[in-house]
Amino acid sequence: MTDAQSPRRAKANAARAAETMDQALTWLIELEIADIATHARFLEWLDADPAHREAFASAEAVWHSQPVFDAAEVLAVRKKT
Repeated sequence: MTDAQSPRRAKANAARAAETMDQALTWLIELEIADIATHARFLEWLDADPAHREAFASAEAVWHSQPVFDAAEVLAVRKKT
């Protein structure tokens, strides 16, 4: 590996991780109203790559975190006023 390849590889890995996280977040939203076929596609995606499972677990952890609940509560109050 040369010095020139290392930054390129790191950039490609970061881009791949960001794309995987975007997919995980999309699945998190889609699963809220998923039918059986959509859920089956999700399971296929989840099993296709260990990185998918890791990204989805991270997305779920953030989605169900206290800061997200707090932000949702603030938005709900603002919507009422």
